[in-house]
Amino acid sequence: MKLSKGIYESVINKNITDDMNAQGNSSYFHTKGIDKEEGSSVLSGYMAKVITKALSRITGEDKLNVQIDVCNKIIKMLMEEIDIGDFDEFIISEDAKLLLAMLDKMDTTLIDDYTNKKIRPITSIAANSLFTGAQNEPSLGSELIKEINTSDRIDMLVSFIKWSGLSQIIEALNKFTKSKKLRIITTSYMGASDYKAIFELQNFLLAN
Repeated sequence: MKLSKGIYESVINKNITDDMNAQGNSSYFHTKGIDKEEGSSVLSGYMAKVITKALSRITGEDKLNVQIDVCNKIIKMLMEEIDIGDFDEFIISEDAKLLLAMLDKMDTTLIDDYTNKKIRPITSIAANSLFTGAQNEPSLGSELIKEINTSDRIDMLVSFIKWSGLSQIIEALNKFTKSKKLRIITTSYMGASDYKAIFELQNFLLAN
């Protein structure tokens, strides 16, 4: 990388050090030591980027297996270096699969709904997703309904409650609250929340 003038929060590596030295006395650099209490968070975030870049360099038909092998070698190295024997539980299985669900075989309706894609959200539940409202992309409302249908409890934190948004999920929320707990935290700031939306929520929450 070539440093440009601006504000950073980057771990200083060899590349950055070389750039800083090349600048000589023409630039002012503000640096500070990594806080020892935050070291694991800061360094793991940095290493995640390094490992992502490294794994992306692996090519070929067998690249997934090679990537898994590299990851397992890193885990084993950590076990040896830090003497943490219980980390063998993080060794990645060679069959290269993701666990997506565990369902009760006796609940055939739930299994049917799951296999017919009525339950699991299309977007990842392990990473952030951006909903743009594009025609060929999943809608926020449809994804929320699937999340509601598989939740044990819901704590919802929203800036405002608008009827246009609530109307898309209100049936799912009504059904959910008949047997499970829903908690909503919102504001009355600027009167942006819709009275109708608050009233409808109150009606079925009190009823259930």
